[in-house]
Amino acid sequence: MSTSRPARRLREHFPSLRHAGVAAERYPRFVNPELDPHHLDVVLLTFVLSGEGQHLMGDTTHKIVSPSVAVTVTGQKHSLLTDENGLNVVNVFIDPDLHPLPDLQPPLDEALAAFIPLPSAPGLLTTDFAQVRLAPSDNVEPSSTCSCRRQPVREAWTCCPLCVRPCSRPVRTR
Repeated sequence: MSTSRPARRLREHFPSLRHAGVAAERYPRFVNPELDPHHLDVVLLTFVLSGEGQHLMGDTTHKIVSPSVAVTVTGQKHSLLTDENGLNVVNVFIDPDLHPLPDLQPPLDEALAAFIPLPSAPGLLTTDFAQVRLAPSDNVEPSSTCSCRRQPVREAWTCCPLCVRPCSRPVRTR
């Protein structure tokens, strides 16, 4: 097995990551026939929309299920291995120093901290691999109304105080 390369400095590559703490990129046909272990300077959410492959996390290789989302924490060695058909992948990069995770009520707060462990939450027991299979019912339908009040949303990505999550799409303001 090859050794891990130095960290990929994504903060330098994506302006939105430097300024807002979030960036994304899509690979509709990501093909990687050989392991290429590396680690990142940010948290990575790997959304596998379709395809089959293996995901190296630390020193262990796991089967990729699709559709799914997997989490790679800052500094964790990882690599994707695919066949010639590749994967349909969307990578979402989060810099928790610039874009902190949301404050959630129990028990969701501990679930999020276990799924995306951060240095600011020491002492939580986590595994080396966090992958969640997504179901068709997990799709979010676009909406221009608040999910709890059923009122029109007046600002882009506005969340009312009663909602657990923001409304699902930006809405233009007049």
